[in-house]
Amino acid sequence: MPFPTKMDFDFTAQELADTDNALDTLLNIINSKGRINLTPKERKHAGSVGKKRQPYVQKVYDNLAVNYQNLRPSFSDFNSARTNYSYAARIRQILLRMAEALEVYEEHAICAERLAYHYVLDFYSSAKQSAQRSVPGADTAVETLAPLFKHVKIRKSAPLPEGE
Repeated sequence: MPFPTKMDFDFTAQELADTDNALDTLLNIINSKGRINLTPKERKHAGSVGKKRQPYVQKVYDNLAVNYQNLRPSFSDFNSARTNYSYAARIRQILLRMAEALEVYEEHAICAERLAYHYVLDFYSSAKQSAQRSVPGADTAVETLAPLFKHVKIRKSAPLPEGE
């Protein structure tokens, strides 16, 4: 899908409140289970199931540990492990929905920022043309924005009519 050329969207106060409440609800639910705060090193070495291991882990909980109870280690609680596996699977489903929402919000932000930046490009180009005609304030605008465009090629816009 191409970039939109116009958006002009904004959130109502109620939409912002609803969004904050929904995010608070998500955080409150997961934090009520217990606060976990892993370091990057701990995350890296967690030994999670992952996509490649998932089918094998699933077979243990669905079939092998159920049908061959004599093979269950006595020092490890099967029911607790199965509960953890089920809990992780539910979280993964929630994370998929959250990732979808995050992608939609990011795309809206990217497109809105792009349109806002394009206006700045147009404004700077207009200010540069106006500065050539000694329009009041144009030099200040150009001087203020010049560092932003030091290495950016500005597209040419239609020249302003004389006297503007």
